[in-house]
Parts: sequence; C-alpha cells; structure tokens
Amino acid sequence: MNTEEIKIKHSKVALVVGIIFIAIAVIVEIAMLTDYIEADSGKIGGFIIASIFTAGILALIGIVALVDFVKNGKRMSDILAKYGEANIIAHIRQNTIGFFQKNQHTDKVYFTDTFVIEPTTAIIHYSEISWMYKHTTRYKNAVRVTIAFVLLDGSKFLLCDYADDQDIASIIRTCQQHNPKIILGYSKEAEEQHNMKVKRFKSGLA
Repeated sequence: MNTEEIKIKHSKVALVVGIIFIAIAVIVEIAMLTDYIEADSGKIGGFIIASIFTAGILALIGIVALVDFVKNGKRMSDILAKYGEANIIAHIRQNTIGFFQKNQHTDKVYFTDTFVIEPTTAIIHYSEISWMYKHTTRYKNAVRVTIAFVLLDGSKFLLCDYADDQDIASIIRTCQQHNPKIILGYSKEAEEQHNMKVKRFKSGLA
C-alpha cells in the first residue's frame, strides 16, 4: 500500500460520452433532414417526429452525461479544496481498512476508516451515504455489476465493477459499520425512504 502510486484525478469519461452522444444526435438530425428533402410530402410529418424523437433522446443522454461530469467534478474539487489532495492520499495510505479491485483492468476502490474513495470518480464520506444496492447493467453479450452508492444530496456513484454477491455483502457490511442508517437493497419502498431522506437533507432537517 505504501509503495503504490495513487493519483486523485477526475475522470473525463462522462465528458467524452456526453460529447459523443450530442455529436451523434447532430449527425442523426442532419441525416434525417437529408431524407426530408427526398421524401414525399405525405411522409414529411413522420420524418419530423422520428427525427425529434431519435435525436432528442441521444442529445438528452449526452446532456445528462455532461451535467454529471460538471457536477461530480465540482464535488471532487470541493472535497480536495477542503482536505487537500496530499492529505487525501496520505489518508488512503495510512487509514485504508480494505480495498476492492476485481482485476487489473478495473479501478481500485479504497475503504478507509472515514471515506470510500475511487480516486478518479468519487471521495465519499460514510455519513453521506443514504442508500446502497446492487446495480446491474446489461449489454448485448455481457452483464456489468456494480454497487450504487446514493448520497443524501441525490448524487449516485456506481463503484466496484464486476463485484459478485459475496463482494457486495462484504462492502455493504463495511459501509454499514460506519453508517448504520444506510438503506440497503433496491425496492420501491427503499427508493421512497431514500427520497424522504433527500428531502429532509435538502431542507436542512437531516
């Protein structure tokens, strides 16, 4: 632990994703505009609807990614301004009680006595965590399992790529030891309970 290199750096993945989706939305819109010119007058309405719907969804995904990038970047900057990058790195080296890294291609997540830290994504104080659950994303031929860390301010971070059920149980147990108030598991009731906590937090009652 003492000899490994640790760099605190905000990941630009969300920025790249946002730009790509917005660019695709523009390309799709241009392509459909070309089709408008060649279309029969009776089909133009359908083309317009399809264009707005398709390009709109792609643009929305891009905008959400850009907003997340800015929001998470500011959050990371605020934390580093408060504690200092050197202090955070020293804290990781001296106070880590465990870490998770499934393989060399996945990011390492450190669990200290105070924070959950993925150096390119998030620095989360245990007291900030409102809700945790297993998050599954399905691609065509693959399944990506992560842990959703949902905070009192409504922010959500997906950490611990490809964790299995045993990993998830161990990580949740660690976090719960430092914050027994964390809501566990995904359900409608858990989501409603979390939403109430967010409202209370934002109104200054929590």
